[in-house]
Amino acid sequence: MVAALTLSCLKGGQPHLAVPRLWDDVKQNGIRMHKLSFDVLAAASAEAGDGDTAREMLEVALSSTLDFKLDVVNCTRLAQAFRKADQPEYTPKILMLINKDDIPTDTQLYSVLLTSCADMASGTKLREVHSHLNGNSKDLLNNFVVSALIHSYAKCGCLQDSEKVFAGYLTRHSACKPPNDKDCAAAVDVWSAMIAAYGMHGRGKDALAVFNEMIKQGHKPDTIAFICVLSACSMQASLRML
Repeated sequence: MVAALTLSCLKGGQPHLAVPRLWDDVKQNGIRMHKLSFDVLAAASAEAGDGDTAREMLEVALSSTLDFKLDVVNCTRLAQAFRKADQPEYTPKILMLINKDDIPTDTQLYSVLLTSCADMASGTKLREVHSHLNGNSKDLLNNFVVSALIHSYAKCGCLQDSEKVFAGYLTRHSACKPPNDKDCAAAVDVWSAMIAAYGMHGRGKDALAVFNEMIKQGHKPDTIAFICVLSACSMQASLRML
């Protein structure tokens, strides 16, 4: 019943009306949650950006009163709700839930968590997510996630952390031999992220140095790489004019 009503409101484009009312009904009437109902309510809270309902649902999940365990999709939906509601302070509780129920994670979940912390310029919360990633899901440190880490740290004003992530990536992939090694092709995204990070901080010379080193090592810059380095140099020129 709860799932059907929520889906109806989602289809009608009114999740902001459905989520708080239905969640209140669940609490007040002691309705036993089923996995499908939780799934749909979590998705609706993400769509509506209802951080308050997402927080209460997360607290219920942490209290072990559910007859089922959440999965990575549920965690991602709750994280999306917190992001839309500008509430990255609840990120650690999502990590607690993942640890408590031993929930397998994926790159999409970490991407949402990292972006949420970056949006709020919360370097402290970002480091918590990074630490959790290193400790529990190091196999997910692919080019996409590493690029997100570099960008997020730079956006939080933590450029040194961006540099550390980039240096660690280069060390782990020191055997990469472009252009013949196809696995190295996506590495341009990571280099571009570091170039953009320097650009955010008005360090055009450093951005250009990274760009030149990328070419020196045999990587072929793509459109994004060129845009990043041009923007970085343009930013430094603009700062000089201030």
